[in-house]
Amino acid sequence: MLWKNNDLAIETVLLHCTPPDLWQTQVNAIEHFGLYKCDLLVPTRAIVAKDLERLLFYAPLINKLTFGRAADQPRSMLMRSDIPIVQLSEDGFVALSYILPPSFLRNIRHVVWYSRAAGLHHIRHFISPSLATLELRLHHVPAAYLSILQTLPTAFPKVHGLSIYADEKDAPPGSMNIALAHLLGGSWDLRRLNATSVGSATLLDLARMPSLASLTIDSLSNMRAEDVLPSHSFASLRTLSVNLDVPMRTCIAIMQSANFTALTSLSLSLKDPLPGDWAKLYRAIRTAHTRPALLTTLRVEQQSIGEDDGLPAPPVTDDDLAPLLDFGSLQDLWLQCEGGFDIGPATAERIAKAYPKLQELTLVPMRCPTWTRRLTLAALEPFARYCPVLQYLELELNGTGVTFDRNPARPSIAGSRPMPPSLLLCLGVRWSPINSSRAVAAYLSLFFPRLGYVTTADELSGRRWRRVGELVTVFAKIRAHERLEAAGSTSATTQEYSTLLVDDSAMLSGSEGGNDDD
Repeated sequence: MLWKNNDLAIETVLLHCTPPDLWQTQVNAIEHFGLYKCDLLVPTRAIVAKDLERLLFYAPLINKLTFGRAADQPRSMLMRSDIPIVQLSEDGFVALSYILPPSFLRNIRHVVWYSRAAGLHHIRHFISPSLATLELRLHHVPAAYLSILQTLPTAFPKVHGLSIYADEKDAPPGSMNIALAHLLGGSWDLRRLNATSVGSATLLDLARMPSLASLTIDSLSNMRAEDVLPSHSFASLRTLSVNLDVPMRTCIAIMQSANFTALTSLSLSLKDPLPGDWAKLYRAIRTAHTRPALLTTLRVEQQSIGEDDGLPAPPVTDDDLAPLLDFGSLQDLWLQCEGGFDIGPATAERIAKAYPKLQELTLVPMRCPTWTRRLTLAALEPFARYCPVLQYLELELNGTGVTFDRNPARPSIAGSRPMPPSLLLCLGVRWSPINSSRAVAAYLSLFFPRLGYVTTADELSGRRWRRVGELVTVFAKIRAHERLEAAGSTSATTQEYSTLLVDDSAMLSGSEGGNDDD
């Protein structure tokens, strides 16, 4: 059905709903980005009313339409060579705008517009007041575009979702901020906004919007820590995502001004933290949320590392993380900073107890830690005990000093009742040290029998850690056979044991193998 087709382009509609002799296809007539060519759809004659009868019949059934799709670089680059990329020519747009009745797409609700392949000056001829969401891909913003953008809120008053992106990295500085400011200067009461860049003045307007529920920004420009937002900003937000580096102090200032009453997802990408800033940010995030039980996703990442001054970045400590433990409904917690997270076993257990719904947990450094890891494999046990749906876990820990004779008994709860098996599938350990992959795998199989993958950032220890992922399921199967054999139900097989006979030293060369404790 046309109404359910979310991948419809204006060129496709024209080729199927107008006479075939109306258009000529000029092969490879246009080149985009210097990477690919597309065909140009050009009218062969004057368009008359009879040519549009079929188009006007089906037009009310169109719910979403894309204009200028030939400029959609990722999509076009992935198209099969036998499927031509077609772009409606400027002559085609002009001819159609003269003869099509106003608002001929009278029920259309969603539009995507690429200004590189479809001039923005045509937009009002092809969209009706029924429009609910608008996605603009602008490759530049000349003065003429600004006057057009100013008229859109009046022309399409029902728009509640807006996405505005720069198509090129070399777009004029500040042009997207200017374009967005002209759009927000109208009467739209947006519920969702996605933007390449937002300036300080625009962010001030967004902070006051009473219905804004979702805000996604690639970057904040011209925003300084001393720029003050109104108190109780972003009260209606449910999701907030800042995807590119924002100065740490600016982010702290924003959080200190915010008053989240409905926020369920928060994602921040930061740069230039100073000592003590992470603790300030975590406290500001907690204080900003008046209903912490609503938050299910929290991602706070440092994406870039400053110049190396020879001094290691200080790690986040146990006390720094304490404010975040109030978000008891978290399902996804991802924290990343240059110095990492130097936490102890008690804090790891507090984290596990605080987040019973946790599905993904990541606490990682950006460089190999210089501090001594306080977490051992034993610190992972609380996550098996208190986080029953946890599937991904990434921590820096010490995997050395584990031997078979130190393995604990099979875990249980409520006395003798066995603990339900953990759902953990993947463990990330980055630069964590390890001696024996077999001993570590035997230990982890007690708590995480479904663990199948271990990811690392260190090549030398990574081989042993990766083998841990291969061996955990083997140990889990062996234990299952032993339990059945003890119960008299079946006999244990020896096939699984053969996998354990490969010494870790065979995987490493020279003295590396000598570190194995098996």
